Amino acid sequence: MSEEELKRRQISGAGGGGKGGSGTPDPPEEDPDTLFSASQARVVVALCEGQSQGFAKDPKKSVFLNDTPIETDRGGQNFEEDSVQLTNLRTGGNSQSPLSGFDDVEIEQSVNVQVRQATGQTSVTTTRSDLDRVRVRVGVAALYRVDEDNGDVKGSSITYKIKIKDSISNGNIVNQDFKISGKSRGPFEEEREFDLSGTGPWTITVRRESDDSDSVTDVSDFYFKAIIGVIGSKFIYPNTAVLGMKFNAESFSSVPRVAMLVKGKRIQVPSNYNPDAVDTQFKQAYSGTWDGTFKTVYSNNPAWVFYNLLTNDRYGCGDFISATDVDKFALYDIGRYCDEKVPDGRGGNERRFTFNGHINNRGEAYEVLNSIAATFRGMLYYHQGTIVPVQDSPSNAVRLFTPSNVIQEVDDAGNLTSPPFTYEGTGRKTRKTVCLVSWNDPNDLYKAKVEYVEDKSAIEKFGHRELEVRAFGCTSQAQAQRIGRWNLVTNLTETETVSFKVSAEGFFILPGEIIEIGDPSKTGGVAAGFIVENSDKSTIFLDRQVTLASGVAYQLFLLINGKMRNRPVSTSAGKRTQISVNPAFGNNPDIGGMWVLKQDDGVEEVRRYRVVGVQENDDGTASVLAVSHNSNKYDVIDSDTVIQTQKASVATVDPIPKVNTESIEIEAT
Repeated sequence: MSEEELKRRQISGAGGGGKGGSGTPDPPEEDPDTLFSASQARVVVALCEGQSQGFAKDPKKSVFLNDTPIETDRGGQNFEEDSVQLTNLRTGGNSQSPLSGFDDVEIEQSVNVQVRQATGQTSVTTTRSDLDRVRVRVGVAALYRVDEDNGDVKGSSITYKIKIKDSISNGNIVNQDFKISGKSRGPFEEEREFDLSGTGPWTITVRRESDDSDSVTDVSDFYFKAIIGVIGSKFIYPNTAVLGMKFNAESFSSVPRVAMLVKGKRIQVPSNYNPDAVDTQFKQAYSGTWDGTFKTVYSNNPAWVFYNLLTNDRYGCGDFISATDVDKFALYDIGRYCDEKVPDGRGGNERRFTFNGHINNRGEAYEVLNSIAATFRGMLYYHQGTIVPVQDSPSNAVRLFTPSNVIQEVDDAGNLTSPPFTYEGTGRKTRKTVCLVSWNDPNDLYKAKVEYVEDKSAIEKFGHRELEVRAFGCTSQAQAQRIGRWNLVTNLTETETVSFKVSAEGFFILPGEIIEIGDPSKTGGVAAGFIVENSDKSTIFLDRQVTLASGVAYQLFLLINGKMRNRPVSTSAGKRTQISVNPAFGNNPDIGGMWVLKQDDGVEEVRRYRVVGVQENDDGTASVLAVSHNSNKYDVIDSDTVIQTQKASVATVDPIPKVNTESIEIEAT
């Protein structure tokens, strides 16, 4: 072989083969995906008991998917076009129309089992026996094959069989073969729907007919995903506010978590009460004198939420408690106190108490009702066939007690064996100086936050002692502060209990009421007794003799029309059973009413207590237990609110990518 021939042979063999005889091999080719899941999830969401007021604002802005609103407050869209569809909200009427497109009730049973030809078929039995149809959801994790010669990625196919058998028949009511053919690098699902016959429950069997994929070049793992039982009916969901929603599978890997911003259930409120006017003009919210009748509107006043739970016969205590068994006029006063404006800590004002919570599970009636009552610093008790709500708010004393109208224990010689009033105080270790109030922040998707409230002077005195409080239904940071201050002030200042025994007068005292006690052992030189005949506005005849010291000023206190009134004593020094005052009282005193004579020395003449309980004794007397009451605490609670506004962050962040508009379709019905 010549040198020239050798060179030609070497050149001709340099290509090394390859596609088309070219000098280098062609890169592998991949076909485009042809399989796309087209399944759609349909969900009916129950908002609340009806009738509901509806969305707090536009539906697109009020519905949140995985904590993201469908539409921003400025109109921007957060989801792709047609990925979510909404029907019109049904507010929960007794005869509302069915949701269009949601005529079927679907009960999904998850399976999620890989089906292999080698291991046999997979069977699942329905949980219901009243189904009309069933949908069988199957799918592949991916579906493609790789050509081992050139590396090209092509589509593939698998075949499978579905069998359905009822609970009685020996044969299958369904026995069909199906095929999935195409290419998908990711998961692909499809559903097959069948009418059901025979007697339920039914057993659904899925079997892979084609060979298993046992190599990396043939990807076709097959899964039995779920069965969806279908009951065909036009449900109206009476007395329940509902919304129908549809989600495309290609936009969501799973059904998203749904949250909604709504104004909840319409409830009964006084007929002269306009809740919408409270935030703008308090005086216009209450017109005239209430006649005791009601109207049904939306309100978040906790007093009327409480009344609704007490009297509603569908979800409340109405089967056991009649509206006539509730002291609605006491609730009216409580409701007005809730609506009064107080500082919001930001330079404005807000209502003192609101309730913006939800009850989504069963609970003991008494516990639930007391949780609502705690929202307005209240409690409830049962008295002579009536549910009585009480509130810790400014109020007048209803009765006065002194040694003269308290039963005292004496021995045979007539000497006292025990003091008329017995006092006990709380220990220092029980004093709380810091309150951690849990509330829900509307500026952060109503997530739970903790408001830290402290009493610095108390911390210096008693140390750091925490009290944890859950503010149920509280969505105001300022209200959370007020709750914390009320707990601290009450805990630190109302630290003494008093107990005493009285005659029939004690049976007229109710828990929560304020009483006054004039105890000489506590308040100094106090004399007390009962008014006798011939008394008038300026001259009071006493049932016992008193001694007026020379050069000492006195004040005479009388209980007139349920309130303590006082006037300066004008009678000269000496032993007296007749006392004159100047100026005169505005009304004549009641014969047999209480009088108290006190030196005008600036010292508190009587002490206030809130009744905790009254117990009837076997001898016809009543034992009273009360706790000290700080009537000056309310201004501190309402006025010291300060909300620290956080400065905006100086850090920069990338904007959220804008998505396609018109992502939500609201169906008109």
